[in-house]
Amino acid sequence: MSLNYQEIEEVLKTFPKNGIVKYISQNTKNSIVITLFDKINTYNILIDTQDKYNRICIIPQKEKIIDEKLRFSQFLNSQIIGWRIKSIYQYNLSRIIIIEVEYNNQIRKIIAKLWGVGSNIIFVEDDNTILECLKRHPKKGEWPSEEFVLPQTNSQKEYRVRENFSIATINEDIYYYYKNIVDNEAFIDKKRKLLDFTDKEIETLTKQIEQIDKNLTDDKENNYLYYGELLKSNLFNIKRGEKKVKLIDYGLDKEIELEINPEISPKENVEKFFSKYKKIKDGKIKWEEQKTLAIEKLENYKEVKIIIEDSDNLPQIEKIEKRLKEGKFGKILENKKNNELKNIIGRTFTLIGGYKAFVSRSAKEADDILRRIAKGNDYWFHIRDYPGSHVIVKEIKHKEITEEVKKEACLLALHYSKCKNATDADIYFTRVKYLQKGKTGVPGLVMPTQEKNIKVKFDKEKLQEILGRDS
Repeated sequence: MSLNYQEIEEVLKTFPKNGIVKYISQNTKNSIVITLFDKINTYNILIDTQDKYNRICIIPQKEKIIDEKLRFSQFLNSQIIGWRIKSIYQYNLSRIIIIEVEYNNQIRKIIAKLWGVGSNIIFVEDDNTILECLKRHPKKGEWPSEEFVLPQTNSQKEYRVRENFSIATINEDIYYYYKNIVDNEAFIDKKRKLLDFTDKEIETLTKQIEQIDKNLTDDKENNYLYYGELLKSNLFNIKRGEKKVKLIDYGLDKEIELEINPEISPKENVEKFFSKYKKIKDGKIKWEEQKTLAIEKLENYKEVKIIIEDSDNLPQIEKIEKRLKEGKFGKILENKKNNELKNIIGRTFTLIGGYKAFVSRSAKEADDILRRIAKGNDYWFHIRDYPGSHVIVKEIKHKEITEEVKKEACLLALHYSKCKNATDADIYFTRVKYLQKGKTGVPGLVMPTQEKNIKVKFDKEKLQEILGRDS
């Protein structure tokens, strides 16, 4: 679902009231990022017109801005870099955002129409003459030199800001909420395509090996060798111009009738049979080489398929996809051995507000997370009185963890425990620095201090939402 008009209103309240257009980036055909500078801060404003997920928000500072330098953004850069923001507002609560920019008393506008499949970003003069469009739709009049006509009426039902978004952190919440959805869909799609690709390659290579085996078992070359030797031993009885000759096989003590070429000499006929024998024999050597390579490639694809099936995040799939295109099987399989494709230990989730959660899958992995990933001020959650996974929530500096984040972490601790089917449970909660390692050396065993108890009720809908954000 795209942002509703009420959510857009709340987002726009957080935007700078003025500023200078520093740069416009474009990473996809559906979105742009407008970088503004107001002498104190830099803001990266994302406008995304992807059909189901239209949105606008300020991108968190820690996120890297990628620019593919596509047509629309390059045109905007040629027109309004250095222009001052005059106003940013939503027109008539219609999910149309108008960004007015000004330079030397000249005004132009970026109009973002966040209307699902009808969404677009249109750059116009002050009189609404279209200069350029993100998506060119001639039949809709969204085309350079046409006039963009704003809707005159607005009849729509009442909307509220969804519970997924906190007013205090609405930009971060929107950014990560949609990023997780889009990344998860991209992950599923890329994974399916890669599995289809590997299945097709496995099928092709299997058929290729079967055909090579068929060629290798055919002993036609031995017939040519036999006829050549037989003809050679009977040369003294053969005259030029004969089409058929009767030859004596002294070893088998029998007569063989053989067709030969009457236009060449008997000796040349012998050489022709030997030549055919050598050609097929040499071909079989090449087929053996091809078979060895095909078998090796087939085994590689089978191993890569297992890696794809085991992959659980978008960056991992994208690395595999890139290396498959480059034909770097060795790199993929090496990464499998070294576990380099798993950038992180354990299951990982993005919680509301952009918090990263790590969930252990074994006692040893719990130790690894605490030793290699967790810092003193990070948060630790664990089901009380039952075996279960350790849940570590990474601290975000200068930001206090909210009750909603705690609830999501508690749901993960409940779900990945021995009492996952309970309707409610008690969860330990403390900072990592207050954990004490047991003297027994038992993997995964820690003693919490200064812990607090959180009562959590099972919430299936919320849990499914969190699991859907698996990153």
